[in-house]
Amino acid sequence: METSDKHIILHNINLAKNLLTDMKKAGIIDDKQVGKLTSSLSDVYMNLSKPLIVILVGPFSSGKSTFINAIIQERVLPERILPCTGMVCKIGYCDSHLKIQYLENGVKIKKEIRVDELRSFVDISDPAYRSRGIGDVLEIFHKNDFCAKDIVLVDTPGFNDPNFQDDMTNRALEKADAVIYCMSAIHAYSNTDVEKIKNLHQRKIDSIFYVVGFMDILHSNDSDTGSDEIVSFKKMITNKLASHTSLGEDGVFFVSAIDEFNKISKKTCILDDNGIEKVRIKLWKYLQDNRIPIKMKNARNHLSKIGTRLEKKIKAELDSKKNEMSVYEKNIISYQRNKEDAKKCMEAISNSCAAYEEEVYSFVRVQIETELQSIMDNMDKWVDEVFDYISIISLSIFKNGEIQEKIDVIQRRCAEKIQKAIRERIIPYINTSTNRLQADIQHLVEKYIIVVNLEKNQSVSSVALHLNVKENPLYPSFSPLPLAATLVMLEKSAIGITALSFAPLVGVLAALGLGMGLGIFQQKRIKRRMITSIKEQLQSYSLVSRYVNAIMDSIQWKDSISQITSSLSKSVVKCDKHIDLLKKERDALVIDINRITEIENEREHLFGSIN
Repeated sequence: METSDKHIILHNINLAKNLLTDMKKAGIIDDKQVGKLTSSLSDVYMNLSKPLIVILVGPFSSGKSTFINAIIQERVLPERILPCTGMVCKIGYCDSHLKIQYLENGVKIKKEIRVDELRSFVDISDPAYRSRGIGDVLEIFHKNDFCAKDIVLVDTPGFNDPNFQDDMTNRALEKADAVIYCMSAIHAYSNTDVEKIKNLHQRKIDSIFYVVGFMDILHSNDSDTGSDEIVSFKKMITNKLASHTSLGEDGVFFVSAIDEFNKISKKTCILDDNGIEKVRIKLWKYLQDNRIPIKMKNARNHLSKIGTRLEKKIKAELDSKKNEMSVYEKNIISYQRNKEDAKKCMEAISNSCAAYEEEVYSFVRVQIETELQSIMDNMDKWVDEVFDYISIISLSIFKNGEIQEKIDVIQRRCAEKIQKAIRERIIPYINTSTNRLQADIQHLVEKYIIVVNLEKNQSVSSVALHLNVKENPLYPSFSPLPLAATLVMLEKSAIGITALSFAPLVGVLAALGLGMGLGIFQQKRIKRRMITSIKEQLQSYSLVSRYVNAIMDSIQWKDSISQITSSLSKSVVKCDKHIDLLKKERDALVIDINRITEIENEREHLFGSIN
């Protein structure tokens, strides 16, 4: 490995570790994930100095173990027609003839294995065989030329082995520098082969070689080993596989196992008469000549995979933050709508109340004015009835108390006429108007609030029309609207405020000489003066305004409206608080999203330059 090449990889790995630190600070990954990813990065660098790992894969009974024995020129691994290899076996180099050790879960050396015990660890048909864990590995160190210069061959359980899942093989492939894919000539390029070859390319393994074994079976069916059928078969398979290896047609080998079992005992190159030796030399030379490019490319591929893992984590976190941001934005909009709805509702209620008050005030005023005018129109008649002609002649003998009693009669008639109008016209009108106002307000509340129950004595929790967040209901409660008129009878209360008072008339009459005997002309003059004085008092005392104000003040409806508007006002305040809080949290999210975006840009730049 060139120093400059390793330096570049190491520099990129250090940058990637710094990126992990940034991702941890941003909350994208935790300490445990940082540890695993840092370890993966370190493995990439350490792998640059390790032997070249060549993994043999293929369907079960495709000749993988047989081919390895041929490559190392000794029958070390068990071979059978039926599925045989039950665990991952690594074949490396050592100066002594053979050394075997068992690693439990790939880490702890369980024990060293004697040659006569090997089959019980590997061959699933052996009576002493027991099931192995996915991380268990058998390491075989053997003195052979092929592995002498830092090459490790790895035998794996066959794909689609009825006794195993593919987990062991797939895990071994994670550390592959090169792959030799074995297949039987009988089932060459089957659906299983097509699927697994596609998977190898998805893993970005480029250094792939294809070995088509059991060619002796085809030869045994035809005495002419160079027959057109076999040539056509080789050409067809080569054309299909050449595009799946960087060596093209040179990466496809056809081998056979004729006389293997007889020749293996001689410890010579088995099957050399059928091309195994040429295959072995060609593979070895390619692996040695391309060691640095293979290691560098695999290092970049592994870094790229790590980069892809980081990209997924960053993207997931970024998507999560953006989704959270979207929720905040929606909630802010919801609360803003709630706030506006509450304001609109208050404004609409205020307008309805103002219109109600203006309408009622105008009606009451017209009614009072009409009654007062009627009183003045009847004043002559009432005075005649109370102060008849005989009484007028006798006025000189009336005492002040008697005069006041007569005046009180007129005063009561005036009050009774007004009170009759209040009972028969004003109060029914007010009741109808307040009922209409209640219906209007109920409609307004229902227009802006989803759930409102206005039945008597029932308090309900209400939710704003646009509220779609999980917080407690925005509007705490709305009580029923007791807006029906509760006008107090004016003869009991309002008269005390606005009572007609003609008491000054006693002084007026006394001033006119009621204590003396008078002539008829003078008596008529006093009567006219009395009528004029009463009418002047009715007009001068602002009785219309006083009666109207007393009636309006007696209608008990403003407290109910005040409760509703107060609740809505509180809702506006709550909305403002929620909006402020949501905006602060949203702004914090914006900072997080910007930081994560920066991290993704760093990742993209770093791993983009690696590739």
